[in-house]
Amino acid sequence: MTTYDANKDGELDAQELETCPALASAKKQLDINQDGALSADEIKKRFEAYESQSDYIAISLRVVRNEQPVANATVTMTPEAFIGADLQSYSGTTSDDGSVSVAPANGAMPGILPIGFYQVEISGATAGKQGCEIADDAQHGNRLEFSL
Repeated sequence: MTTYDANKDGELDAQELETCPALASAKKQLDINQDGALSADEIKKRFEAYESQSDYIAISLRVVRNEQPVANATVTMTPEAFIGADLQSYSGTTSDDGSVSVAPANGAMPGILPIGFYQVEISGATAGKQGCEIADDAQHGNRLEFSL
């Protein structure tokens, strides 16, 4: 929280969330009181909800530009530092239909990620940083689509 809370008011407002696209992507689900900001308590409650969820989620991931598939793009999903230092990044290259099965460097369990918040980098992307939450009850389910 302190990493992103620039004004030190104990909440992450819209401007502060721009520095953490993973939390921003889940704001609708995290913002329990719907005041437009995320408090430490709201984020804590989300992590408590993880205790009753799967440890890993199989995901379907696709990259598009102007609603058309993007081929040969490298997608890297890096866990946000606040979810644990022991998690690794996952990456892969999109096929002609824009789909990709990301995997860790050792290639184990492609397309299956630990629950949590991820920064998403797409090679050649001009859309800036993106982010997502991987969880049983995430807004997008287990289907992710990133638009450039």
